[in-house]
Amino acid sequence: FCDEKGKTGVKPVETLANLLINPPDGTPDCMRGIIVVRSPLTPFAKQAVSEAGQKLPGRTPIEIDVFLEAELLVNLTECNLVPKHEVMSEDLKEQVLKRYSVKDSQLPRIQFTDPMARYFGLRRGEV
Repeated sequence: FCDEKGKTGVKPVETLANLLINPPDGTPDCMRGIIVVRSPLTPFAKQAVSEAGQKLPGRTPIEIDVFLEAELLVNLTECNLVPKHEVMSEDLKEQVLKRYSVKDSQLPRIQFTDPMARYFGLRRGEV
């Protein structure tokens, strides 16, 4: 979902949230959406993004990620200055923890604001 206007307000966020909550006929359920904007969201739009996941009592909350258009101009996965990143499955994660005799808390950390973490959509606890 891409907003073509200069400032992105609440309306595009609500439109995407409604599409995720009530997908058109024949569309598979999706609990994650991406908004690409040219300039940062307004404060009210940021609040709408954080509240969008709370609209579904009893269902998996939806997640909306916001990317600036400038952040997507360079493909970080193909840049030779960025090391290769892969998301580990839970089984592989357990094998690594056993092999090196470490706890989950002893693994190196990556911030959720890191561009590669955002690219892969990583959440807390994922390796």
